[in-house]
Amino acid sequence: MLTIGALQLLGGPQTPQWSSIADDFFSPRFWFTLLVLLISGAFGGVSYELLLRGGTIELPHRVRPGHGGRTFHHAPRNSLIALGIVGRAIVGASAAAAVLMVVAPSTAHSAVALGVTAGAAAPALIRLMRKQLLFAADALSRLGGEHRSERRAEPRRAPATVTASS
Repeated sequence: MLTIGALQLLGGPQTPQWSSIADDFFSPRFWFTLLVLLISGAFGGVSYELLLRGGTIELPHRVRPGHGGRTFHHAPRNSLIALGIVGRAIVGASAAAAVLMVVAPSTAHSAVALGVTAGAAAPALIRLMRKQLLFAADALSRLGGEHRSERRAEPRRAPATVTASS
């Protein structure tokens, strides 16, 4: 299902309706819907954090240089901040928004349920969507490569048949 949505998103044959898309950004309904979905996704992310940590939450804090655990190669530890529960809420909200690109809820109840579920399953959902989008991009590039190679190839000539006369 995600691959089909990604193929439509990445390489659909339809021309985008930019004026209607731009008009949607001026619609208060669009922003209200997006806000509700982001809040429900953040709620799902926080709920998952509570389940994962047995009812406790991790508050935002600086990463201590002497603190064991994960290693960070992209930046020095003294410049990093662990977001804790706030980070989980952000990831949950972004997962809910990402799901909205692929799945269109039919009712307000299903939109909230979709947001909460996507927020709770955010880490797995984002990995899955990334894999599906990479697969779709690879499939589209292969399709494009096949069409280019077909255009370049010259038609083959039938081999000449030799008949032996006695």
